[in-house]
Formats: sequence, C-alpha cells, structure tokens
Amino acid sequence: MERTEIAGSRGATALRLELPDPGGGRMVLELPAVAGRCRVRLDGDEVAALGPSWTTLRLPLDGARAGARLELAVEPADDAFAGFLPEVDAAPRGLWQGAFLRRTGPACFLERPHIEWHGDEARLETAWNGPDGTEVEIELDELPRWSPAEPAVGRMKIALRAAGARSDAETLPAAARALDADGERLLLDGAPFRARGLLHWGLYPGLAGPDPEPDDLREELRQLRARGFNLLKCCLWLPPQRFLDVCDELGMPVWLEYPLWKQPLTRERVDAYGDFLAHDAAHPCVVLRSFSCENDDRDAEAACAVAALVRRLAPGTLCADNSGWLGHAHVADFHDEHPYLHNAQWPHYLDRLRTALDDRPAKPLLLGETMVADALADGSPLAADADQPGDSRRLAMAARRFQAESFVRAFPDAGYVICGASDAPAAPLGLRGAGGAWKDPPEAWAWQAALAEGDRPAIWRPAEPGPGPALPEGVRVAETLDAALLEELRSGARVLHLAGPRAGSWRTPEALYWSWVPVLGGPAATPPLRPLMLEHLPFGLLSGRRLARHPGAAVIVGLEDLHDAAPGARRPPLPLVLAARVGRGRLVVSGLRADSDAGRAVHAQLARALLAPGDGGSGGATPPLPEIELAPPPPSHFLDGPWEMNGRRFATGTLLANGGANSACGAVTARGRLGPTGLPPGPATLHATAVADGWELYADGQLLHRHGNPGRTWDAGRDLPAAVAVPAELMARAQRAGVELEWRLHDHRGAGVLIGPVWLVAGAPEAAGGAGLGPLA
Repeated sequence: MERTEIAGSRGATALRLELPDPGGGRMVLELPAVAGRCRVRLDGDEVAALGPSWTTLRLPLDGARAGARLELAVEPADDAFAGFLPEVDAAPRGLWQGAFLRRTGPACFLERPHIEWHGDEARLETAWNGPDGTEVEIELDELPRWSPAEPAVGRMKIALRAAGARSDAETLPAAARALDADGERLLLDGAPFRARGLLHWGLYPGLAGPDPEPDDLREELRQLRARGFNLLKCCLWLPPQRFLDVCDELGMPVWLEYPLWKQPLTRERVDAYGDFLAHDAAHPCVVLRSFSCENDDRDAEAACAVAALVRRLAPGTLCADNSGWLGHAHVADFHDEHPYLHNAQWPHYLDRLRTALDDRPAKPLLLGETMVADALADGSPLAADADQPGDSRRLAMAARRFQAESFVRAFPDAGYVICGASDAPAAPLGLRGAGGAWKDPPEAWAWQAALAEGDRPAIWRPAEPGPGPALPEGVRVAETLDAALLEELRSGARVLHLAGPRAGSWRTPEALYWSWVPVLGGPAATPPLRPLMLEHLPFGLLSGRRLARHPGAAVIVGLEDLHDAAPGARRPPLPLVLAARVGRGRLVVSGLRADSDAGRAVHAQLARALLAPGDGGSGGATPPLPEIELAPPPPSHFLDGPWEMNGRRFATGTLLANGGANSACGAVTARGRLGPTGLPPGPATLHATAVADGWELYADGQLLHRHGNPGRTWDAGRDLPAAVAVPAELMARAQRAGVELEWRLHDHRGAGVLIGPVWLVAGAPEAAGGAGLGPLA
C-alpha cells in the first residue's frame, strides 16, 4: 500500500489534478478531515459529496483511468459538530489535514479499523471492500504499559490479503493503561493522578486547522510540562491522528471534549460519537472524555448510549456527558465545574463546593475550565495606556496561583484545567500570545510544577503593607452623598466617598473581574501608589464591585475588560476610583475595599495625592481634575434584606460581604419581606443587577418577573440589569402590612445570588433598565 499526499491540499477548498496510473491495483481518495461539504468530480461528473467530518473519509475511485481529471471543491455546510473554533473566528478551513491518494491491491479499507471490547473479549471492527477470499491479518508486536512517566506504545498492524498478497494495511497504537476513579481520587495506571491541565481550543494562527507539525507540537508539550502542566484538554475539537501520536509518545494525558457546542445531544447524533471513538480510542494518551460543553440540551438516553460506546470502544477511561456545572450530567464518572471567579469570591466558592460535594456520591473532582485571566503579551495593540510590559501578566499569575493553591489545599486529590493555551482573537487569556510567544518563562510557573508533584502548599499572597500615612487633615470620609454634603463640596470640601450598595451612594454594580488588565491614571500611575496597587489588586483591594461610569470624572484606577470584545476594540475602563472637582471642592469616589490593610494604605495615598490642600493648578499640591455636576440622588429604597436561604440569613451583597452565606449551587430559594416602612409611593420600579444567573421573583406567591434563563445553566441574566414594574396595588399592600418576596434563583457560575444592588424608585420603568438614573442611587 502506498499513501501519497496531494500537493497543495492542506487547507485547500478547491483542487484539480490528473490521477496517476493505479498500476493494476485500486486508487482510494482519503480525506483525514473536511471542514464543509467536499464535492468529488471525475472528468466533470460528480461521484460523491463527503463531509463535514472531523474523521477520515475514504472513497474508492474504481474505474477511473490514468490521467482522469479529479476535482475536489469544499463548500460551507451546516455541521452540528462544528465545535467552538467558529466562535473565535478560527474555524478549520477546507481540507485542513490535506488530501491523500492510496494505492492498494484489490482489497482496501473503507475506514480505520478499531477494537470493540465485549467483556474480556476484543473484536476487530472495520469496513473493507475486496474480492471473495480476502483475509484479515493482525500482528501485535507488544502491548506495553503506558504511563506519563513511561509512555511506551506498541503497534498493532492490520492487513488485508487478497489474491495471495498484502493488499492494504493499517497500523494502530497499542498499549495498556487505565484511568480509574477511587472515591475522590483519580488513579492512572494505579498511581494517583492530580490533573494540572491546560484548556486548548486548537488555536494555531497561520494554519488551516489544529494540525501543527509533530516537531512543533513536541516543543509545545515540552514547554507545558516545564510549566507544571500534566494534562491537555482539547476543548470542542478532535485532534488529528498525528497530534494524538505525539501525545502518546511524550506521555501527555489528554481530555477530549467532543465538538458539540450550543447544539442538543440527541439520539440521532449518537452514531457520530462512534466515529469519534474509532478515531481516538486506540490512543493511550486519551484518558478522559466529555460529550459536550456547558450544554443544557442533552437527551438522557442519548447520553447513556454514548457512554456505552465509550465503555465498549475505550475501556480504561472515564467520561461525562457534559463538562460544565455540578449536578447537571446524566452520565458522570467525575464531578466537573467551570468556575470563572475573582479572588474575593474564590474562598467562598470552595466552601460552597465542599458542602455541595458532601451531598453527592464520592467521585473525583475536575474543574474543567477555570482560573482564566487575561494577560497582555509584549507589544500587544490592546495594551492599556497606563499598562506597562508585564503588569497584566504579573496580576494574572498572582490570581491563578492564589486560586490553584487554595483549591489544592482544600481538595488535595482534585484536578483543574486552566484556561487557556493561546490568546483568542477576542480574549488575551492564553499562556501564549497570538504570535505564539510564551508570556511567562517556566520559572514563573515553578509553584505549579510543585503542585503537579503532589505538594499541598501554603497559599501564597503578598505581604500586607504597613499602616501608611494618615488621611490629610480636613478630608471628609463619607458613605453617602446627600444634598447637604453636595452643597459642602461645591463650597470647597474635600471628600473621600467610599461607595457601596446603599441609598445615597454612588452606584456600585457587580463586576466579574475574572478577566481584566489594570488601567492606572493620575497618582496611581506612579510610585508609591503604582507598585502598591499592582501587588494588591487581586487580593485586598477588589471588592467585587465597580463604580457606575460618569462621562466627566477622571478614572484614577480602573479595569479594562478585554474579554469577548471585538478584535482590536477598546472598551472604556470599568472604574474603581474616580476623581473630579465639584464646584470649589474635590471628590474621590472609591469602589475598592476599605476594610483591609492594603485598602487603608491605598485610600490614604489617594487622599494625600488628590485631596490635600492646594489650588488644583499645575503648580499646586494636587493635580488638576475635571469639573462635574452632581444632582442629589432620587429617593430610593434599597432591598438589603435580610434574606434567608438554606437556613442562613444574609444581606444583599457580594460573597465577600456576606462571608459566603449567599453562595449557591443550582436552584435555590431566598425569602424576605418588602415593607411596610420606608417605601416610595407606588407605582414603583424595582431595579436589580447581578441577582443570579437566572431568576424568578414572586410577591405573595404571584410571579412578578422572570429574568435570564431560569432552570438553565447559561448565565445570560447575571450581567443584564432588570427594571421591574411594581404595580401601585402591590406597593399599597406592602405599605399596609408588608409583602412576602420569594426569589427562585439559579446560580451555576458559583458567583453567588442576590449580589445586587436591588432598589426601588418611584415611577414606571425607564427604557434603559435603570441606566438613566445617573451615578447616584
């Protein structure tokens, strides 16, 4: 058998060539993958339409004469298994693994052979075409034990014999290994396996698809191993054979997440998984499989049918029908979650996770996507104006290290998968930039190398700063900005306003903070504030809130959210500290924590730099600031609680503010009362931000509003403000005797529920969902 790649076929969407002489045998067209529908024509006549497919397709070109004109044209086609790469504008292109001609004898394989296991009995399954009397020969040189430390791989040779001679042949990797679940532990070939994984989307800029040259992949895996990674999660794509061959060779375990994304898992799609497994089951490196990702729409019978295929075709591996949210899988050999959180949320998430797992069967825990942090590569066109080379990378590393070490400390046998391998066009979240350069050297990841060896570490965080200078004399510290204080400001007062979710405060919506780069301006851009800010932002400064924007105020400290932005686009920073003149006075508004040593030191430095006496001109002690107008806030009633959920009471606020009492997993109910005192005259509008991933609000048992995706796992509602009309009759009843409020909440991101703020304002809802209320609530 001879296999020849067609010149110029990699990534081609159109090919034309003259067929060579088959030399008395047969000619077979082989397409390892097709990103679309490939129309095959011989001498102008269409003979087949193949694909879309991640796996090899073969077509005998019987009857084709030497010199016949073969034409291939790949057209776009709908594909339920397109995966995630189209979402990041990196869909494979055309014949992304090339096209080949196989010359065989009278018998040929129509697909790659594979082994099916029925108990202890192994059966060879394949499809071939040939004359009567064709025989199948199997030769196994050895069956070594494969492990990451000793990645020995044998070879199984399968041949077709026809007319007394070998007619076609295939070679499969062959090795013995098993990944087992032992309570909360994973055992790989009998040894504890603590997964320190990296999420890989198959992003290879410049290539037609995720098919790097083997030597390039070897170097990539060596670099990952040097950084402490011992697992590669191929997220929503199917690696080529030669990709898996290299992972076999170098002992890199692989978690395959099959490319079903935003599409239902139905019984009609089960057969596709048989093709996927025939493609990858022989590779000992593939130890974990999930059938879809963050997928709400999975038929239970279909999930069980795919799991049965895994048991039959790939014994010694573990699987789950979905990688995403705890408790939502129909088939789950392990627990899995995708927490994308910032450091202030993380310890409370771990407490909630331990409680949730205690109510479930003991299984290994794998965070299938987590610890994402955008970090700019040197020379990135997205670099924030105040960002200097390495700032965002140091912050990203600090956040990831804190979360990884805290997680391992709490769950020593569990594993995680950091997101991700390479920058995406709309998110610089990778360990490598878009050009392929590594952002951090291996020594920066020495802490993770220790985790991969099984260390149970002390949790690193920066040393707390000293007490620092006192606030300048005459500076007012205020939690609200009422009409009287605004008048004092206009007359020359110097005010440090510590904003929060309360009436009369600058509005402080929640911010995700799990993916950001710092934007430092004014005195925050220079010592002594700059190093203090950069060291402590991920730790004792971020509160989980930001400030509502004001078009005129100066952003002194902000975060630029580059995640999911259009490639090359810039968003205004999310303000954390704003400064402005109000009349003859000066105002600094802060959404940073003020209850930590770092917070106290930073606020003292900010006040000294921005609020100390001076004329505000270029020669004064304080820098010039823009002037803004502020009107007194409208009368508002904040629904602070107390709320009761799972037997615990809490106030509307962040996990940090509540000590984790409002952490949740899945569907929960929180109850409280509206009224009878302090309410605006009705009708009114209830404004709510960051209540849950999806929710329903009931008043005295009657549905008042539904938001986001209640009952589903997508967090479509968390970051969208809601403006809910509250009828005058309901407001009157609440003023007379109070109304029972019941929030039916769905939290799957682990960020908590009733973060808020939640408040009432007299009048009908505004079209902008509350955005028109201005910076003060």
